[in-house]
Amino acid sequence: MEPEWMKQARTGWLSGIVLYGVVFALCGLILAATPGFLGNDDYYHARIAAEIFAQGRLALNFPWLPRTILSPAAFTDHHLLYHLFLAPWVTLGGMTGAKLAAAAIGAGVFLAAWGLLRQIGTRHAALWTLALCGLSSPFLYRLLMIRTQGAALLVLILALSALFAKRPRWRQS
Repeated sequence: MEPEWMKQARTGWLSGIVLYGVVFALCGLILAATPGFLGNDDYYHARIAAEIFAQGRLALNFPWLPRTILSPAAFTDHHLLYHLFLAPWVTLGGMTGAKLAAAAIGAGVFLAAWGLLRQIGTRHAALWTLALCGLSSPFLYRLLMIRTQGAALLVLILALSALFAKRPRWRQS
């Protein structure tokens, strides 16, 4: 006979996987509704990510914005970790790959929110998490842009989860 805690853990994992899949599909549908990206900066981030693989190095030669702070003489990749995450998606799938990466991060935000709600003892956490999808269209719009704010929100929710668990580090106690 299986212990009760093991049943609850399996149900929790299964609920999380289903929730992630539902939100990923919703985010994917929203992103597929447009022929291009949602914002102008999305093209920049996708191009930088593609250039990491194309040039095979992190110190990129990026000559396309010579009269800005991103000129070849002063170029610094301010979002390097995000671009490293995005690079395989863009390389393998182009614009569709970048959109899938945004959907993965967006679904991750909702999964992390669900985990946080469960951690603090919220009843019907999955229902509240799905209700977040209807929070506001500007929220979803900004979350699904190929920019760093979705990833930043994901890290913020994970940090809140660690703080509520009174764990200063990401290790099991």
